[in-house]
Amino acid sequence: MLFKLVVFGAGYVLGSKAGRERYNQIAAIAQKAARQLDSRGVRNQYAGGNSLSSFRSNARTSGQSQV
Repeated sequence: MLFKLVVFGAGYVLGSKAGRERYNQIAAIAQKAARQLDSRGVRNQYAGGNSLSSFRSNARTSGQSQV
């Protein structure tokens, strides 16, 4: 019984560490993408409203098919 607890505890600690490292990787990728969108001016294009409805209204006015 004690052995199972030790193995479970070790697995939990190692899994938590690996999960945290992966979370940090994903967060860094998301921050990099947000910075790139900011630099291109895309991120704030639909700010202040429902982006889907803004997209639809822009698509209608530009002659593209509705989503």
